[in-house]
This record gives sequence, structure tokens and C-alpha cells, in this order.
Amino acid sequence: MKYNHYQGNIEINPLKQYFKGHIQFTYIFKENSNHLELYLYKNFTISNIKCNAISNYEMSQDIVEFCPFISHAKRILLYFNRQYKIGENIDLIFYYQGNVPVLTPWTTNRIEQEFIELGIYTPYYPLTKDLQEATFDFKVNLPSNYELINGQRKNITWKIKENLPHNDATLIASHHFYKLHCKDNLTIYYIDDDDKHAVVAMNDACQSILDSYTSLFTKLKTSNHLSIVIVPRIKGGGYSRPKLIVFSKNVLNKNNKLNIRYLAHELAHLWWNKSINTNSWEDWLNESFAEYSALLFIRTYEGEDKFFEYIKKYEEKSKGLPPIYQISRDHPKAHDVLYLKGAYILYQLENKIGRKQFINFLKQVHLHDIRETKHLLQLLTDLEGKDISMYLDNKLKKVVL
Repeated sequence: MKYNHYQGNIEINPLKQYFKGHIQFTYIFKENSNHLELYLYKNFTISNIKCNAISNYEMSQDIVEFCPFISHAKRILLYFNRQYKIGENIDLIFYYQGNVPVLTPWTTNRIEQEFIELGIYTPYYPLTKDLQEATFDFKVNLPSNYELINGQRKNITWKIKENLPHNDATLIASHHFYKLHCKDNLTIYYIDDDDKHAVVAMNDACQSILDSYTSLFTKLKTSNHLSIVIVPRIKGGGYSRPKLIVFSKNVLNKNNKLNIRYLAHELAHLWWNKSINTNSWEDWLNESFAEYSALLFIRTYEGEDKFFEYIKKYEEKSKGLPPIYQISRDHPKAHDVLYLKGAYILYQLENKIGRKQFINFLKQVHLHDIRETKHLLQLLTDLEGKDISMYLDNKLKKVVL
């Protein structure tokens, strides 16, 4: 067994905003230890944890801020009756329940009668501190008139199975989805009928973006099926998961036109989602690469002038920002560093080695499933030589652009 694994039963009552979980978590030890630190949504009450190896456990009274994009979790400390070695695994069975209302400040996860959105931001399953990847196999009980995105239905139970390791298993459900079935196994879901005009425009844009990225970075290794959901909220932004991309209403800009850069960024995460730890500076391998991919699409489909308009803006915003290397994910400037400065550094690298060589570099990063910066630099050494690798390394470690 290579990855942690979750399986179990979930019951959701949208009217009462109620969640009940019976989850078995198989954890593989990454270091020798007699304890384990996990995180769970703050409103959940644990009624039992079954495991013969547990000597004691405690759940924090207050919220613990361990990750900047997870702001509603409490810590669970589990103590075992022996020392576990690297590579050993343990089965922990959790029984818990509670209410999940609309949350502030980002409102990203909630249980409401209109729609349900649950995932890593409000951890509905016991989550490791470093957001380790896992596989998932959940049975979800919902009212009979609800549909669960990317789920397989059997009677009143939906099954969500994720064999591709990831740190999140997003649950999105509603009793009144509108949907547009597009070509190439793409389905766009939306809840507000007012979003219909955006969905039609999004279909055409998505096809162009996906075709462009496939040409640039090679075809995805995962399933061709993709679900896109426009959820009826303004705050919280969008996010990308295997086979699923979620957008807020901000996919439309102030002029009620499609926000192409936002759309292209999230679609790019289908290729750039490999960082070993998204709760660290290594997340630049996801966010900087996705952001610069969005700019590459803009250069191709909106022209050089529009592309350089973004580049100049990113250059200005990057001046004086801390280095990417080792920046804490909760640093107040982390977003600008990992999204804007990182994208600008990739632009500088492209200028340094040339467009053709740069696109080949991106292809090789994707094909080699690069997950850490040290491996990225080694790949760059192999492709372009030690001097170019040192050039990028210096850019990542300096304030000066």
C-alpha cells in the first residue's frame, strides 16, 4: 500500500445542515512515531474512535490555524501504545457528526438546502497536517432528489471513488442542477438559471483552453471525463481537482464577460497539481505554473499586447516581494509570491532559454510528474545545462527579480 486511504459511510441532511460520518482511515507512517496529528471540522463531535493501538486521544477546544486556506479545523492528537516504524500502517475508525452552516470568511464549504459543497477547506474527514495524498471510497446518503457530482448512484446511496491519489475528495450536490453536456466528455453544471449565458460561453472557451494545453503540455494521463461546476457564491474563488473544477460566480468579470485568465488558471491545474505539499512554498509548482500557463493561453488567443499587459503588471507587483524559496504558506505576501512572482520568473526563464526550449521543459515537467523543486532543477540541468538550472535557483532564492 503506497498511499493513505479513506473509506466509509456519510449521511447528509441538507434541511438540517447536518453531517454524520463513519470513516475508516488507513494511515501509512512517514516517520517513526507513537502519535499522529490530524484535523477535523470544528463543529464535529467525535463519538468514538476505534483502534486497539490507541492509548489516548484528545481534541483541541479551540480552532488551530495550521494552514492558511483551512480556517475552521480542530486538532486531534492520537497517542499509540507502541512506536510505529516508517512504512507501517494503522486502521483508525472515526464516528462523528455535526452541523455545517455557511462559513466565513470565504464561504467555500457548506451544507444548505440549495447546494452542498464539502472538501478540504472544511475537513469533513480526518486530515493530516501536511495534507498528504490519499485514495477515497465513500458511500454518501442524500435525499432522493439530490445529485452528487461525479458520483455513481445505487438506490438512495451515492458512491464516490477516487483511485487517483489527492489530498481532497470534494462533495458537491444539489436538487436542481442545470447541465450542459459538451463534446469530449465535458459536462458543465450550474444552479442559478442566470448563469446560463456564462455556461454557453464557457463551453467554447474551455474547449479552446484544453486543446491549447494538450498541444503545449501533452495529453492528460487521467480520465477524459471532466465536470465543471459554477456554484452560487461570490467569495471563495475556484479550485481544481482530478475530474472536477469548481468556479464561483467570479468566472464572470464586472462587465458580465467570461474571466478568461481565471478560467485558464483553474483548467491548467489539471496539468499542474503535483506539488509534494500544497501547504508549503513547494506549492509554486502548482500555482506559478498554472498562472503562467493561463498567460501563455492569453498570448496565443488574445495576442502579444494583452500578454505583455499582464507581464508588466506582474513585474510591478513582484518588486520587493520575498523569495519563493522557503516562504511560509501563511506569510501575508505568499499569494502574490506564489502566483504572480512565480509566473514572472517563469516568463524570465522562457526569455532566457527561448520559447521552443521552454515549452519542451514544461512538457518534461508534466511527463516526469515533478513534485519537488530539487527535482525540477535537476530536470532543467539535464535539459538546458547547469548554468540555466543555477539561474532559476537564484531567481527562486532572491528578492530582486
